[in-house]
Amino acid sequence: TEMVTSEAIIHGDSDRFLNYNCEIEHPVALQLGGSSPESLAAAVKIALRYNYDAINLNCGCPSDKVSGKGCFGAALMREPELTQELCKNMFEAARSGASPSSSSTITPSPPPVTVKCRIGVDDNDSYEDLRHFVETLEKAGITHFIIHARKAILNMKLTPKQNRDIPPLRYEIVHKLARDLPHLTFVLNGGVKSYEETEECLNSGSGVVGVMVGREILNRPWYWGDVDRRLYGAENPGISRREILGNYSNYATHEMAAHPKLGLGTILKPIQNLFIGERGARMYRRVLAEMSAKKFPVQDIIRNATACIGDEDLDKRW
Repeated sequence: TEMVTSEAIIHGDSDRFLNYNCEIEHPVALQLGGSSPESLAAAVKIALRYNYDAINLNCGCPSDKVSGKGCFGAALMREPELTQELCKNMFEAARSGASPSSSSTITPSPPPVTVKCRIGVDDNDSYEDLRHFVETLEKAGITHFIIHARKAILNMKLTPKQNRDIPPLRYEIVHKLARDLPHLTFVLNGGVKSYEETEECLNSGSGVVGVMVGREILNRPWYWGDVDRRLYGAENPGISRREILGNYSNYATHEMAAHPKLGLGTILKPIQNLFIGERGARMYRRVLAEMSAKKFPVQDIIRNATACIGDEDLDKRW
């Protein structure tokens, strides 16, 4: 998920922040933000009711609202001992909160608690600093780390976008950490935009167990439809974009009815770039935008946008 603060879950509409379509959206991990051990533990206990597959602590967000005034996100990398306490409380809350349902005597396994961080922050950016941070959190039970291979620059008031672009990528730091601590698992994140780059990051000597691709999925979703064959040697699902849009129309209609406050822009964002760079793509996006602004029903918007694309492209399959 996007990061949700522990305070928002405790004091706000937790269902709005935590609810999802559990029939079709697994696996899904909840990412939490915060700097209070008690609040994070309380948020974890609330989140357990929603059956997330993992709970992640954000130690990488560089925005001033989070890492400046909020003193969490990437700012936590300056305070490994505090972050250890946060993780310990989250870990214990996840374990203590897992209880059997009324129809079963089997206690479900608690979701793992993981951490997403940068390779450093400001002047705390040496390999030794990063390793100390990871090993400190390991003592709290954390064994899985997702690491954005850039440091966060907080002392220059960079925007989040600038913090994704200006600090250089240093994949070699993440690879060295994974090789030096093979009993832990590491996923590399940051700047990966192709299958070739993914395969390079996952080469046998890297030590990492996975690569996280974020914004590039939204930018080129159809390109990544070949991932099962390219990276895992398995068959792709083999569905066309016509089928995807039909399925998504049903999903979006259900979600809009279930959550009246859900905006059209939010629900349509995942399909906005489905035909990027192809014939009719500009008109497709224009229809999505213009009909959304006029508040047409979501199924009508998707149907009219689909009509902008030719049959050949609609029916292509990976």
